[in-house]
Amino acid sequence: MDRRFQSDLEWFISPVISVQDFLYEATNAESVAKGVLGASEGADDNSLRQNFVEQTACSSKVADKIFDQAISLDILFDKPGERKTFQESSRYGYELRPTELRTHHYMEARDKWCGLSKQRKSAYVKSMKYDSFNGAELGSVDKMLRNEGNDFIPTDVVILVTVNVPYNRILSPTEMRSSRLMKPATKFMVRGETSLLDFRRKLVCDCDVVVPLKDGNELEAPDMQETCAELFPSAFIFINDTFYIDRTHDNAVDLSEPIREFMKRKKIFDPVKAVDIEGVNFIDLKLRLGQPYVFQHSGSCEHLLTFHELRLIHSTDIQEIYRYPLLVFERWSEKKCECCKRVTATYVIDNSELLPNAFTNFCDGCFREFNFPNGIKSSKFRAWPLLEQCLLLD
Repeated sequence: MDRRFQSDLEWFISPVISVQDFLYEATNAESVAKGVLGASEGADDNSLRQNFVEQTACSSKVADKIFDQAISLDILFDKPGERKTFQESSRYGYELRPTELRTHHYMEARDKWCGLSKQRKSAYVKSMKYDSFNGAELGSVDKMLRNEGNDFIPTDVVILVTVNVPYNRILSPTEMRSSRLMKPATKFMVRGETSLLDFRRKLVCDCDVVVPLKDGNELEAPDMQETCAELFPSAFIFINDTFYIDRTHDNAVDLSEPIREFMKRKKIFDPVKAVDIEGVNFIDLKLRLGQPYVFQHSGSCEHLLTFHELRLIHSTDIQEIYRYPLLVFERWSEKKCECCKRVTATYVIDNSELLPNAFTNFCDGCFREFNFPNGIKSSKFRAWPLLEQCLLLD
């Protein structure tokens, strides 16, 4: 797929990364950095400078210049004794001293761009990396700012994964060129030790909770054993050059087999393979950051997966492995009743003789009053209950 997408030519796609190799190299780099900077608890300024001189074999004069000028925050302010954050400086008119730091110039350009209109500022805020994240899942922000971490930090990585809204139909050329198609449905934070199967079990969408209601029995409680998730449990996750097949259910089949046969016949695709999803952890993966991958389930429901972030776990991150995957963002879209326009819809009707639309949402009261006057079905239609996705989660 990399050759088909021309991944090496796209600026937003990283080279292929082995998560295991990244952990090894990042851990070693962190150890070297701590040794050079003397990152020990309670180390004073003189100790840091002395340790820096010993580790880098530079002169004390060079070390003083680096500590006093190059990496000192005082160079940003006219009054070094009254340091403030960027937000506080803007709020109280405390001007930052012009510097050569790129972040400073980017901040000024951003403020000018956002100041032209409220819409631009709103668009910028919504495009930020952690916008709309669930703070309760990530932990206390105050704890992060105070750097109150855990005493024991496991040697592991954390990865941010975005799952996009599915489009279960053939898209038009105009839609294919639209950037609005890439709508995040959920975002998860996983650890390297998190199993791919645990992550797959967290991926639930509306297709999984579809339950066909029998003609004449639409008012009865739906049978949860008849959901698409139970009837069609087959699924796979495609990452890099591998199809990870979910065979945990007895009636599961390999959905990737016809896809792999098609790719094998076409010379434009690279060789791919299929393995069982059980026993595979994120630390075992090879992936590209920014590259869209695929999760397919419930027959032909396809979601694009994108890995956005790969870093070492920090002391302020949640350490307990059983809490991962963390659901840090979830798209909320409430479906209103199209009859009363006030109550949340609980049914969707298809092929009704009395309705002009192909699909119409109804709340429970409007559904009964419109389609079952006096408790008797008044016309021909098919009905489906709108169930919550959380009913299928462990």
